[in-house]
Amino acid sequence: MEVRSTKSEVRRRFRRTSYFVLLTFSRVLVAQAPAAPVRLHSGIEPPRKIHDVMPAYPVLARTVGASGVVIIEATIDARGDVVAAKVLRSVPTLDQAAVDAVRQWKYTPARLNGEPVAVLITVTVNFMLGGR
Repeated sequence: MEVRSTKSEVRRRFRRTSYFVLLTFSRVLVAQAPAAPVRLHSGIEPPRKIHDVMPAYPVLARTVGASGVVIIEATIDARGDVVAAKVLRSVPTLDQAAVDAVRQWKYTPARLNGEPVAVLITVTVNFMLGGR
């Protein structure tokens, strides 16, 4: 006995199969794609610093009496590691020391709905001469 399908039935089956494959494929892509870092907001449990490294005061900056605040935007991945640091407010002789210190900091992961996520945070690094 031979089973014959009408043209419309074949199209309907093809559409269902195609949709299933597309849906499955898109879920795989979403699951494997690394999530872009998000800014902290009220729904995210913020990361907590668990390892702090003090910046080394550059000799040139100390010699010329440079002090001030360097503001850095840091990207913290889902493991709590600082993976990128960008200077937002600069003190030219102190910037590199601040970035070098921040890149060594370690955090607990930020969490969104209980899952670790990569986040962008803003940190300040203070440089003061005279031990104040």
